[in-house]
Amino acid sequence: LPGVLGTVAALVQVQTGSEVAVAAALGAVADAIAVSSAGEAARALSYLRSGDAGRAGLLVGNGPAGEQEQWPALPAGAHWAIDLVDAPASLRPALVRTLRRVAVVATLDDAAGLVAALPQVRAVTADGDLLGADWAAGGSASAPSLLEVQAAVDEASAAHDEAQRRQERLRFDVQATRGEVERAAAVVDAALADLHRSDATMAAFAERLGLLASAARAAEAEAGRLEESRVRAEQAHEADLSGLAELDQRLAAAEAAGAPAVDAEPSTGLRDRLAVSATAARAAEVEARLAVRTGEERARALSGRAESLQHSARAERVARERLASLLTQRSRGAAVSAAVVGGAQEALVRIAGSLARAAAEREAAAAARANTDSELLAVRGRIRELSAELDRLTDVVHRDEVARAEQRLRIEGLQDRVVAEWGVPVEQLLGEYGPQVAVPVTRDSGEVDFAAEPAPYDRGVQEKRAAAAERALALLGRINPLALEEYAALQERSAFLTTQLEDLQSTRRDL
Repeated sequence: LPGVLGTVAALVQVQTGSEVAVAAALGAVADAIAVSSAGEAARALSYLRSGDAGRAGLLVGNGPAGEQEQWPALPAGAHWAIDLVDAPASLRPALVRTLRRVAVVATLDDAAGLVAALPQVRAVTADGDLLGADWAAGGSASAPSLLEVQAAVDEASAAHDEAQRRQERLRFDVQATRGEVERAAAVVDAALADLHRSDATMAAFAERLGLLASAARAAEAEAGRLEESRVRAEQAHEADLSGLAELDQRLAAAEAAGAPAVDAEPSTGLRDRLAVSATAARAAEVEARLAVRTGEERARALSGRAESLQHSARAERVARERLASLLTQRSRGAAVSAAVVGGAQEALVRIAGSLARAAAEREAAAAARANTDSELLAVRGRIRELSAELDRLTDVVHRDEVARAEQRLRIEGLQDRVVAEWGVPVEQLLGEYGPQVAVPVTRDSGEVDFAAEPAPYDRGVQEKRAAAAERALALLGRINPLALEEYAALQERSAFLTTQLEDLQSTRRDL
């Protein structure tokens, strides 16, 4: 129907833990249906009546605002029930009036103290006992109201949704952790592969460094031998130079000492010998200089090679130190990777525990939801039973109304019959012949014994007497209600005729 907002239990949100108290304070309103206005409520009731659909409680919204500011102040620990309810603005005024001056307390003692201090306030406990100055309700636990059932369903749904969200978060965390573990494992594999490659490279560099070291030692030995050859060549060169100088001196001395006269000719044999000696000395000098130059060139070449070998050796040492540092870093990285793998495994163990706990919580939430569903089914079954009982009671009420209507019609018919048959008003008949009037005693012949004391009214006895009178009346036949009038008329005519007859007889005697 238009204007029907839904059930009050679905539209009203109650603070957690106060559902039982608020449901007890609301009473039948907790199970009612909210409508937008009084007109819509009237149409809904007309619809129920026209369709013979039973009865329903309706909470009318959009009413005038309540006067909550005029309520008295509550002691510590007590709260107004309306402050624990969150409802749409259209239903708020109706709820304020329904929960007018209803306070929520913890125990019955607190309720009794509050009502004694503030008689105009009604107190309801957390267990659903309502206490007021002139009305109280409560006792043992009864079937939960729709408000409590709706709150339980909402709480179970929220717990189920939270468990699902936690499960999704844990699943994402597991996936992310597995990705990190896979990446860490890839990093560890790459580090191990780099470590193996660096070991192979270090072995190759070590082998090459050994070869270069042996070559450097061979070059140093060759340089030493060349240096010795150069020294020997220089010594031979110096010896040859000293011999050449000596020969030059001897030649000069010979020329100065043995010079002949101007006209005399020198000895050709001596000159030839000296020329041969000088040629041999010059050839030896040239060979010595060539040997020296060759030794110097070989020494410079060997020195350059030795320097290049030393440079290569230094470069190899630097590379070896760099490789050693890289190997240390790789070892540290391998240790870090191993630690990461251990942490990842620990994280996986903890995640597995978290998943197990989440699964347990999910199962518990599922069990709670199953219990709530079973309770909801039980409540729905109870609602159906109550609806069936309500329909039965409605039918009984309808039958009672029909019976009352029939009884009223029967009473009216009896009243009409009394007036028609006896010509006596009902009030007079009840006043003179009602059950409160004592009944005269009758003899067996049916005559009234006026000497006896009247007896109290006995329905069974009077019903038997009425049955006997009806049988006697039936034996008399049909009753002419105008017999008295006819009898009076006939009596009057008889008196007239008797008078006329006496006049005639008197006249006859006179004649």
